[in-house]
Amino acid sequence: VEIAFVNAEHGLAWCLSSLLRYTPCLALCASVVVVLASIFTLSSPTGQTPPLPPTIKCSICLAGQFLFVHLSIWAARAACDFTGGRRFWLILVRTLHTAAGTVQLCPMLAVLFLTLRLRAQEITGNVGAPQGWAQDAMYMCTGAALIQLAVCFLGGVLSAFGSRAGNSSFWRWALVGTQVVLMLTIYGGAVAVCVAFYLVTPATAGGHGGILSLQVAYK
Repeated sequence: VEIAFVNAEHGLAWCLSSLLRYTPCLALCASVVVVLASIFTLSSPTGQTPPLPPTIKCSICLAGQFLFVHLSIWAARAACDFTGGRRFWLILVRTLHTAAGTVQLCPMLAVLFLTLRLRAQEITGNVGAPQGWAQDAMYMCTGAALIQLAVCFLGGVLSAFGSRAGNSSFWRWALVGTQVVLMLTIYGGAVAVCVAFYLVTPATAGGHGGILSLQVAYK
């Protein structure tokens, strides 16, 4: 919920409304930091802590992209309010809103990856992992989403300074083509993970055969 006083000066009412708007965002940032710290500092009571599986790594990366973009929108809006709507912050807010469209699939991709891992552990007594090629598809989706986010920011830079650079239309078309390829890569990887969900068996749920993924020996 956003509360804005359009005609209010930078006085007490404006400060209170800004505090009310951005306090939940700060609390969310702090919660995300705590959860990530918990994930990376967990240790096994038996002494040997296993490394994070590829599924968890990809899910953390996807969640990080999603939260980074949306929290950045809040931060950019706050900066825009406090600076009186300078052109830089307006361009940044517009670019971040475009980036929000590129990361909208990240939560569902993370859920899909975790579902496949849970299925693999279910049929193997909590010792299995998704097929190696399925883990490669997870890495492919995650990498494509990250590159697509970078391309979106690059597009924002070109739109802001395109009038000063030559052949700006060429670079815009190049970025559009790159985004199309990356989107097809994301959807292709998601389809591969869905197929793996129906093909996984106790014999194949060991993480074998992956090119990008970490090999996990099935016991």
